[in-house]
Amino acid sequence: MRRRRLMGVLAVGLAGMAGCGEPEGEAGAEPTSTPEQAARPYREGGAVLPVPRGVRLRNAGIDEQYVTLAVDAVRGDQGDHGGEDKHGGEDKHGGEGEHGRGGDERTEVFTASATLTRAGTVAYPALVGSAGTYRVLVATADGQREGYDWVVEGARSDLDVALDAGGVRFTPVVTCAPTCPPLSRAVTRTSPSPSDGYPVDYPESERPGLRGAFGPGPSLRIDNLGAGWRPVSVSFAAAGASVTSRYRVPPDSRLVIPVGGRDRAFSVTVGSEGSTARTTWPTDVPELFATVAEAGVAFGCGGDSGRCHLVNDDDRPHRVTVRVEPLDDPARATERRYYLGPEAHLTDADLLDRLGPFALTVEADTGSHERYGWLTCPSVGPWYVVVDAGGRIRVSQPVPSASVGG
Repeated sequence: MRRRRLMGVLAVGLAGMAGCGEPEGEAGAEPTSTPEQAARPYREGGAVLPVPRGVRLRNAGIDEQYVTLAVDAVRGDQGDHGGEDKHGGEDKHGGEGEHGRGGDERTEVFTASATLTRAGTVAYPALVGSAGTYRVLVATADGQREGYDWVVEGARSDLDVALDAGGVRFTPVVTCAPTCPPLSRAVTRTSPSPSDGYPVDYPESERPGLRGAFGPGPSLRIDNLGAGWRPVSVSFAAAGASVTSRYRVPPDSRLVIPVGGRDRAFSVTVGSEGSTARTTWPTDVPELFATVAEAGVAFGCGGDSGRCHLVNDDDRPHRVTVRVEPLDDPARATERRYYLGPEAHLTDADLLDRLGPFALTVEADTGSHERYGWLTCPSVGPWYVVVDAGGRIRVSQPVPSASVGG
């Protein structure tokens, strides 16, 4: 494509644009669309992918966002992307003209605009069907503009893009079931039978929840919060049988392992660089969350899944109380109190810092209160505690549809 065309489009007031992907899984979004959006995924780059990959845009902030997404294929860079120096690195947020990009020859893959309300989400799950490096540009009506080098091949990757007051955050998603060469290293089993209900190598057409990273179905999600690649081992065990898989996870990335046949509770162990965490995964809990960071491995709600925005939509001040009570250990309940000025908001980054199931109670000084039972972390964060214009309190969160679950 013509790099000049793309930058011109992003510079002129973010006018509505049409693209070649099909938007799906919208929640609080009003995307532009044309008949051209039913076209096939882009397949003019490197090796054809067994599953096309896509992008999800999320409004993780307080205010409505008008956002434009543009994707270009970078010509001549569809080769081997298995090396650790190929994944983003210092280039991931580089501006135009940096890192020798001024002479890149590019092909337009996709452009689209959408209005995302608070907690709104729009997914384009099948944009590219061939391996390569794609330049992603995201611009908002309030002046935010970020670029990212999106490496796509085999297991790598769908791309999650979150927007809030702090900027634009790009999280590539690696999907394994349980292998995903070249990032997976080995799988060790004590029982080879798929009927035992453990993760197995499903044929591509049968893998549960593998609509990119955005499909339905139970899954283990592991976020690498570190700046470097990390070795990660994952073990599932029950009734004397086990499966252990090993991976090299890119920095600032999410590893998603869909898990089928969960007819019993699993013991799950995640280890990395000498740190190990273990938990029990009940069958009624759809997703399990873990983080790998400099401080070690932990199960719990990290990133947007643990972040809470408290919002006062009233023109009067209010005091708000939030109580989180683990159902398996009520003595470890957490209660926090907040003051919100008229039409003000604040953010608590780690209010949900552990796994469910738990009871969540919210109460405003008007006497309005609500109680919720949550099995696990929010699938798509952040979540919101809102006092409306009448002084009533409620909790809301982005609700993933069939194509937005990763």
